[in-house]
Amino acid sequence: MTASPAAPPPADVTMLLGDRQWHPVDPANPGSPVITALWGDPATGPYGALMRVPAGFESPPHRHSSDERVIVISGSSVHWVDGESRETATVLRAGDFMLMPAGLTTSARRPAMMTTAWSSLPWTANSTSNWPRP
Repeated sequence: MTASPAAPPPADVTMLLGDRQWHPVDPANPGSPVITALWGDPATGPYGALMRVPAGFESPPHRHSSDERVIVISGSSVHWVDGESRETATVLRAGDFMLMPAGLTTSARRPAMMTTAWSSLPWTANSTSNWPRP
């Protein structure tokens, strides 16, 4: 009987921001946010990512098929759901967390350049426009 080879020991994972490749959320829109996956694959399964959103960007009403978890790292963002308005929505700033449950129709505006940490199941959003798409 032959012994199975031992599994390699666990290793740490370090990613330098300057080494990351950023991809447009909507390649047809040069002003769209950009995203870089930190773990997993946004197209196929659970993942975590960083997203950079330009100042002044506003997403049209859309829904995600899975919960959206966001931590604002820098800048600011305003999110609102159907029945709410941009004017009365809470402004999220660095360090703030948001959980947007799957299926809610939401819109967002970024008054300042924003970077977020993002976690979700596969990236899918239903929108009346071309944004957001992987």
